[in-house]
Amino acid sequence: MKHAEFIEWMEEHEACASGRALVAVNAWDSQQTWDSFTRADWLMWYATRQIGDPGWPTREQVVKTVCLCTARALKYTPVEKTSASNAVQVTTDWADGKASFSDVQIAVRTARNEPASISLASVALLHESADPAKAHVAIRRAVNDAAQTAADYQSEHLAMCAIIRAALTCPLPAEVGVIK
Repeated sequence: MKHAEFIEWMEEHEACASGRALVAVNAWDSQQTWDSFTRADWLMWYATRQIGDPGWPTREQVVKTVCLCTARALKYTPVEKTSASNAVQVTTDWADGKASFSDVQIAVRTARNEPASISLASVALLHESADPAKAHVAIRRAVNDAAQTAADYQSEHLAMCAIIRAALTCPLPAEVGVIK
């Protein structure tokens, strides 16, 4: 999608002012935006705006991607990570259809006081609901929370952007015929 069309799409999808400004100043089109964003939460915003629509990531793909980011962030936590790591694995298993939602709830409750468990819980919970509008908020928060655990916030966002780009192929709205 060309620059002007993409700016319009971003406005229609309520992109934050700083994200729209970054795209405008750089005159990026949708592909350049996907390739150039340096904040993982912004990439996840883009990837989840039409979650589940034809050609867009599914909820399960997004949950697995958030789990990858969360697992990376756990290496920066000073506490015992066994329960939080288990919560990440069980949530990933749920996204793969190998665990029930109650398994996720138990794992997250067990890790309640450990870093990342609240973010994982909100990501898992929202995926049981049918409201994708809430999905991107919790997902962005989870990825941003994970990045904030790192000593070098910007470097961690860049690393998570690489994880997200490797895990999700985000389509360009015009290519799939879905512009909402």
